Amino acid sequence: MLMSAVPFDTLKFARHLEESGLAPSTAAAASEALADAMIGADFATRSDIAALGDATKNDIAALREGTKSDIAALRDDMKREFATLRSEYKSDAAAIRSETKSDNAMLRLETKSDIELARRDITIKLGSMIILGVGVILAAMRYLPLHP
Repeated sequence: MLMSAVPFDTLKFARHLEESGLAPSTAAAASEALADAMIGADFATRSDIAALGDATKNDIAALREGTKSDIAALRDDMKREFATLRSEYKSDAAAIRSETKSDNAMLRLETKSDIELARRDITIKLGSMIILGVGVILAAMRYLPLHP
């Protein structure tokens, strides 16, 4: 709402210029030139500026509310995303835990089997060594004379 007509007293302006020391013809020409320049110009009034200020305040308030609602929506989206990630993490962790338990159980069985095989092999070797040792002792007793 810009007003194009601004009250301007050319006579008062010309007199003021004359009192300042300008020649009457120069003062009159200057006031007419200023009046002609002001006719086509759009000047804002105090009410125009006040209305613009109110509109700006309303725009800022609308932006503030829009920003608040955007932040609230973003917060809700982030909560949902975090809940989804948390759920995925829990299921992944449970799967890894189950897989680890299964792997550990299989390793225990393999280890037990390996220990049993090693125990059997050691028993066989030890038994063979004992039999060989007894055989050597018996052969020595039979073929070597005993000293009286």
